[in-house]
Amino acid sequence: MKTEEKIRNLFLIQNSQDKNFLGGIPYTENLKREIKNYENFVLGNIVERKRINLEKIFSEENEILGYCSFTIMNNSLPTQYKKEFIGLSEKLNYFQFRKLVVHPNYGNKGIGNKLVNYRLNLSHSLGKESICDVKEKNEKIINLLEKNGFKKNFKWKTKKGSLMLRLVHEI
Repeated sequence: MKTEEKIRNLFLIQNSQDKNFLGGIPYTENLKREIKNYENFVLGNIVERKRINLEKIFSEENEILGYCSFTIMNNSLPTQYKKEFIGLSEKLNYFQFRKLVVHPNYGNKGIGNKLVNYRLNLSHSLGKESICDVKEKNEKIINLLEKNGFKKNFKWKTKKGSLMLRLVHEI
């Protein structure tokens, strides 16, 4: 089975709340792009406004136990959506956490913390703060982020009316 299929399967076995964390189940094509972006990133090519698959954790059976991705924003103009719903108008220059998923059989074993800290270390090494937009009801992820130094910044509403919370980890 290809890596992107294993990652997608990891999303499919999650409970419904976790499936919806930061956008739901990714399409295989998006995963392929994230993996390619990460390979380019490792070679020294920082990619602007693209999701980058940062880490995959494998067990002895080559099973993916955790997955994360984020977008590096390098003085990018906010999208119309971000202008309208979040109220952003200035250029964006931060790491935006996107997806974080851990195999249900391996919860509470530190994998989520490892994935968060990996991204934080990378964002800090590049001199960028990290942000994460999470549904306000998703206490599990909010607690994980706060445990790792994120602070609640502000609330905003999506186009569909979901109440979101922006958390920030400053450099």
